Amino acid sequence: MKKNFGQKKFTILAWLLLLIYLFFAHDLYVKLFMSEADGQPVIYHEKIPPPAQELTSDFEKLSDLGKGLYSLSGWAIFQPNPDNIQFQKFIILQSDKRTYLYSVYSSSQKILFFMSKDFIQPGSYRVGVLFQDKEKLTIYYGITNKIIVRTPNYLKLESDKSD
Repeated sequence: MKKNFGQKKFTILAWLLLLIYLFFAHDLYVKLFMSEADGQPVIYHEKIPPPAQELTSDFEKLSDLGKGLYSLSGWAIFQPNPDNIQFQKFIILQSDKRTYLYSVYSSSQKILFFMSKDFIQPGSYRVGVLFQDKEKLTIYYGITNKIIVRTPNYLKLESDKSD
């Protein structure tokens, strides 16, 4: 009976530690291991094509991670190939004067990327998605109704009211 009680105590403690880890792991990783350089745009030399109707996307959440880093999460689907695994994906922030391109972390249709406000000039930027076929090197571009506004102090995600 005593042995069984000790085992239950250990199991409860293990579950409690696991839940604490799951709750805090992402924040700890960002604070300890990420820097503003992780949110740096990539260099891209190809011409951005006109928007494709087959590419749809939306972004729901812009999170302030600290250290000037932000993450933007959402989804994107290329209708002729909805599993999306054959594509390298990028996020484009585009204004009248500037264009920034970011690599993304994605699993099928979900997209997450990091950006540092220190690498973005103040202004309003339309959010777009660029898919590049890994084999054929065909490029597809889609725009959203989301805008990222960069002020001197922060970034914020807004919906474009004109759409």
